[in-house]
Amino acid sequence: MILKKILVYCYKYIKYYKLLSIIDIFSLIHSKRRVKGKVFLYGKQIIYPDAYWFLHSIDEIFISKVYEANTKKLNPFIIDCGSNIGLSIIFFKRKFLNAEIVAFEPDPQLYEMSVSNIKNSGLGENITVINKAVWIKNTIMPFNAEGTLGGTLIDVRQDASNSINVCCIDILSLLTRKIDFLKIDVEGSELLLLEHCWSKLYLVENMFVEFHGNINKPQQLDRFLQLISQAGFKYYIKESYNLLSYPFMKEYPKYATYDLLLNIFCFRINE
Repeated sequence: MILKKILVYCYKYIKYYKLLSIIDIFSLIHSKRRVKGKVFLYGKQIIYPDAYWFLHSIDEIFISKVYEANTKKLNPFIIDCGSNIGLSIIFFKRKFLNAEIVAFEPDPQLYEMSVSNIKNSGLGENITVINKAVWIKNTIMPFNAEGTLGGTLIDVRQDASNSINVCCIDILSLLTRKIDFLKIDVEGSELLLLEHCWSKLYLVENMFVEFHGNINKPQQLDRFLQLISQAGFKYYIKESYNLLSYPFMKEYPKYATYDLLLNIFCFRINE
């Protein structure tokens, strides 16, 4: 029985061994939720706010490589909307050392972590991280600073009692030149953003969007995919998080906010 548990344990976590030390993996696995900590990634110190979601991000970004892309440019231009603690930026910079990256993270604590992590990575040249949310206009809005991966802008229909105010930047002001990679991970605002900036998407070569379907609203994936297709993209879809292991049972996790969590890869096929 003990041997079986050890084998299951090793099988589940062996994928992290090339990125993190055994001590750090063990520490992350047994850390309490929402406790800030430090580990070493590629030999550089990384600060994280929550061990569970940190491991999820490591798996998604560095093992599954959801942002893997090719470009003929030596210095591609990348816009990262929702950069969290900077792991996506580190991935981009390790792949494209001369990339120019502009990133946005509205949560002030996660923003500070991202600045520290990027500085510690030694890859900070030509990186600008801005403590703002990407939105459909320049304004100030309430924001649920959830503290890990789930921070969201709050509209007038939602409870804003435990929110903070954040500055927002109009996404249209960012789409003024050729963009080699646009990442949009904004916890539910992605459809509004695409509807707002659709006329400028011809400037984007590759786009990654994490689609969030609000469990309390009509599903809008069809509208989202229509916009992508009309902008000239091909798309490929993968599940980003398993909400329903058995969909016909309709048993969403307790307190679920979303009914769909999808990674949507948008790219152009050059004729």
